[in-house]
Amino acid sequence: MQQVLASLLSDDIVQTSRSLQSFTELDNSVLLHFVSGDDVRTVRAKAVLACDGVFSVARRQIAPNGDVPIWFGQLNWATIIETAKLPPDVHPKNAVRFILHKGNPKWMSMLNDGGSGYTFWQFRVADPKVAMALSGNVSSTMG
Repeated sequence: MQQVLASLLSDDIVQTSRSLQSFTELDNSVLLHFVSGDDVRTVRAKAVLACDGVFSVARRQIAPNGDVPIWFGQLNWATIIETAKLPPDVHPKNAVRFILHKGNPKWMSMLNDGGSGYTFWQFRVADPKVAMALSGNVSSTMG
């Protein structure tokens, strides 16, 4: 999703390698305070789309006493891919292809038409230990 949204903006607007530290809501804009090492920058925006993940800094500021992520025993990976880069007919147009693997490990995958030449792909592993190993984190204590 980051690449799709970034493609709609000019290169001088998109900044990476920074973390959102906090934000300040004003009458007609929002000040976003970013940090990278000792470098702190403030950016003014008319609107903010907070896509900073499950451990969202924006979410913690909006709801500091609640709305914490709930571990439900699965790990999920998701991405948006240019449909032209996928094998033909990987999913029907304007539809979802659902794949369920009941073997060991159990997993499921969904591919659906995201519109404008993009496909949304999701992969979910039900076994927490297998999921953590697949993610490269075999020492996690999640779950």
